[in-house]
Amino acid sequence: MASSDRTASCPKDATVVGGGYEIDLATRQSGKLPHVVAHRPTETGWRGECVDAEGKVSQASKAYVICATALR
Repeated sequence: MASSDRTASCPKDATVVGGGYEIDLATRQSGKLPHVVAHRPTETGWRGECVDAEGKVSQASKAYVICATALR
């Protein structure tokens, strides 16, 4: 799985079967949680995006993806 802060990708031979996001511990403990504006599958992975109270993209979250490969 490849990952940036907002998008996680499956390997080329795998299919997306699920995913999500996580907000980092320091942000959760601060009580200033960002708003989730995107939480959805893409053709090759999963996208999760949050914004802060001012509407700026938050770096406090990370996307993850669950991938599956068919056995032959």
